[in-house]
Parts: sequence; structure tokens; C-alpha cells
Amino acid sequence: MAFEIRGYYAIPSRIQTWGLEDWKQYIDCMLDDGCNFLIYWIGGGFPSKRFPETWRYNTAHCNMTENFFGAVVEYAHAKGIEVVLGFTPYAYDGVASYADAHPELAGTNPDGTIHRTRGIHDVGMWLCPRHEQSRQFMLDYVREMIFDFYPNADGLFVESSDYGHCRCPECAEHYVEREWEFVRTIADELWAAKPGARMVIYPLYYQQGVAQPDLRFSLFFTPHSAHITPDVVSLDCPKMYWVMLFGLDPHAAAEGARIAADNGLQGYVVAMEAFSYTQELNGRTVTYRPFDVPWSPSEVFPMKDLIPSVMRFSYKFHCENPYADEDEYRAALAGAFFGDRSRTQDADDLLYVVSALQKFQHFGRRGSLVHPEEFEFEHSPEKRVAAEAEYRVILSRFRDIGARHASHELGRIARWVVDRWLEVRPETPRISEWVSEGN
Repeated sequence: MAFEIRGYYAIPSRIQTWGLEDWKQYIDCMLDDGCNFLIYWIGGGFPSKRFPETWRYNTAHCNMTENFFGAVVEYAHAKGIEVVLGFTPYAYDGVASYADAHPELAGTNPDGTIHRTRGIHDVGMWLCPRHEQSRQFMLDYVREMIFDFYPNADGLFVESSDYGHCRCPECAEHYVEREWEFVRTIADELWAAKPGARMVIYPLYYQQGVAQPDLRFSLFFTPHSAHITPDVVSLDCPKMYWVMLFGLDPHAAAEGARIAADNGLQGYVVAMEAFSYTQELNGRTVTYRPFDVPWSPSEVFPMKDLIPSVMRFSYKFHCENPYADEDEYRAALAGAFFGDRSRTQDADDLLYVVSALQKFQHFGRRGSLVHPEEFEFEHSPEKRVAAEAEYRVILSRFRDIGARHASHELGRIARWVVDRWLEVRPETPRISEWVSEGN
């Protein structure tokens, strides 16, 4: 493997339906994929005794009644996989619900307004760290997580808020400083209890000059909010790069691997998300299935479905071959999924289907390519004609791929999507022409 640290980023807080055995299968898949590192983002996903308001939105989560996450960590260790627990200071899952329960501590926009919490992802509200109670809560919540609930974890992943934080007059120019105060305190406490623990942080504290580099920290870079700069990439500490793989084209795995390799980073981590929960959506109760693969038989672990398998393969291949060209990748894909490296045209069909499905799958959203019943909700009236034109092209090609790969899982999935449109939306203009006669 080209990278010392290889692994997945998962948010179990947003996977309500999985129990211990499901997570063991996830770990087994990680092992098959050459992984040795797991970011287990559990803010809002454990039954805190001190702060029950942090999981009140998540009572349907299996871990709230069974508290098996510690056993997941143990199982990962048995497979040689390091586990760090993820959360965001003063924001996101669990913290947002605490802010909702204590609005007097809520962070604000520059105009003084506050965001309310939104949905199962428990985002929107922030805490304002100028309040002593906010700072004390944040420390006590993470202490409970790492010292009381899951002391067997290997460390912490501190994900700085990339989509919003308090911008009140006192925080506007000093928020990063306040976040660093928290990071410094919890890191010192963790290292006092477990000297070898891993602390993974974003590089912004060094980049913005609020802290001097401490080489005991591991640095974490992302394409959207934690950029690689010469001053930090030269530091002699573990460094890793992350991309949001699931919900993107499979080629995102190649781009991320090259960036990590070009910058001499020791690690490459991708988001391998399996959102699973029930919520009210457009006046209906909707259940999200992990990886959104409704065509897959229930007895098949969803991570082993063809679509997630291609994403997993892409990550593993590019970890091993960060500078492989497109032809090498297509040949490897053909060999892995069609048994013959020369079948690159079949690999192209596979990549087309996976890319199209990935485009409409993000954060558990029920995209209308796979769920045509969501079409009117997903597309405003003025955008529906253009959307139908795009879907016409996709479904026409899915029809052809379904016919060409009649006995392959690829063909079955392509036909499932086409048949679903015929079943749910026969009134869509010329839908029968899209999938029978072509353009």
C-alpha cells in the first residue's frame, strides 16, 4: 500500500438501524479493502448520562438502548484497525441538540439570529463558546465519551465546523482561538491518561497563528475546509487527506490519492457513509436504507452490493496505485467485476451506472433517479423540463446497459431503475419512449 494510514470515515450517529453484527460486517469489509484506520464519528450517537438532551433526537438509534459501540471498537482492534472517535466542537450532532435545549447558549449569525436544528443530521444550531457553560459542556461531553463510555478507543478526531460557527461580536474574530483552547485542554487530558493516544485535528490552528505546532497531533486535510499549505505539510507529524467518496463519481478516489501522494502524506481516508434512519419527508414517513440500494436483496449486506463495491474497489485500487492512469484503472475494474481485464467497454458501462447513481445519492437523500416518487419534491416546476431531459438520457442508456448485461448484476440494477420509473411515473411525458425506443 502507498499509504501507512488507510481507512474510512463513518458517522454511526446517522445509522440508526445497524446493530453490532452489522458493524462487524462493516469492519470485515474494511479489512478486505486494506484499511487499518476508522474515524468513528459518534457525537449524538451514544446515550450520554450527563447530557441526555444530546441524543433526544436519536432515540430510535440501536446504540441508545444497547450501547454496543465499545464492542465495535474491540472488534476493529481484533482486526488490526485503529479507531478514533469523531465530533465537532460547539456544533453538529449532539451539540446542536444541546444548544436547542439551552438557547441562551446558542451561537448567532452576525445579525443576532440563530439557526434551529434541522433533521436527523442534527445540524443548524451552534453553541457560543464565549459562555462558560458552553465551554464546560463541550469538555464534559467529550470526557464522558472518551473516558467513561469508550475508553478503549485509540483517540479523538476533532472536526472543526466547516459549515458554520458562532459569529457574535465576541466570536467573529476569535472563534478559532476559543476552539483551540478546547482542543488543547482535551488533548492534554487524553495524553495524561493515555500517552500514546492519537489526536487528529485540522491544520487551521497553525495556519491562522493561534497555536504553535505540536508534533504529537495528526493533521487532517480536506478539499473544502482544511487546505494543504507549505507551512503545515512540511511538519514532521502524521498527516492524512480525506475526500467525500460516497456521493461522488468513483474517480474521486483517484484524485484524492494523487493529492495525498503528491504532498507526501502518510494517510488517505474516504467517507464511506451508510445513512440509515426514518424521518418525515414531504408529508410521508420515509426510511432510508444504508447506501440507498433498494434493488439489493435484504440478505446481502448493503456494503457488498455492486454499487458500494465499485466505490470500495476504487478506493483500494488507488491506495495501492495512486498514479495509475485511466486505462490501468478500467482494466483492473474489468478484471475485478467481469473476470477479464480486456473487457474495458463493460467497465465503462459499470462506471456510467455507478456515476449516475452516485450523482443522485448524497447524505442519505432519496434522489429521484432511484426514487421517482420524489421527482416533484426534488425539482421545482421551472426545472422539471430540464431534469426530465437529463433523466431521459440516463434511463435510455440504462435500458441499453440492462439489455447488454442481461445475466450480470449490473444489468439487473439498470433494469430495476428503468422498471421503477415505468411503475411509479408512467404519466411522465414520453417515459415509455425513453426506455423502449430510445432517443
